[in-house]
Amino acid sequence: MTQEIIQSLKDAHQDLQNAGTELYRPSDHVVTISVCHHTQDTMKKMMSLYLKTHGITTEANASLEELYDQCYRQNPEFIKADISNIDCKNLDADKLHEKYCLAVENVGCCTNIAHQLRGVIWDELKIS
Repeated sequence: MTQEIIQSLKDAHQDLQNAGTELYRPSDHVVTISVCHHTQDTMKKMMSLYLKTHGITTEANASLEELYDQCYRQNPEFIKADISNIDCKNLDADKLHEKYCLAVENVGCCTNIAHQLRGVIWDELKIS
């Protein structure tokens, strides 16, 4: 695993933290589309980078579900991050930003799942 991958994973985590910060606002002031898109991007980036550490090249247009399935095949611990409740999980990357959730509860759920993905990846790769 290269330092570039480690730094990219840390950058993705920071993006996720920034998106999560938005959720601390009063619910009627949360810009949910921003949280949604940042969380989608972060999940895609983290899983793609994780797969790269295993020598697996991913298609740029892969859906979150396809990436997750590949990650799960590498490490069954990914079951800890259940993506079944993510409405956009089966959309190809080029369609991903066409769908977004406006409900704070939904984007909060996705942000939590992204943190679970991060936990599995960090644990396996021993990133501090």
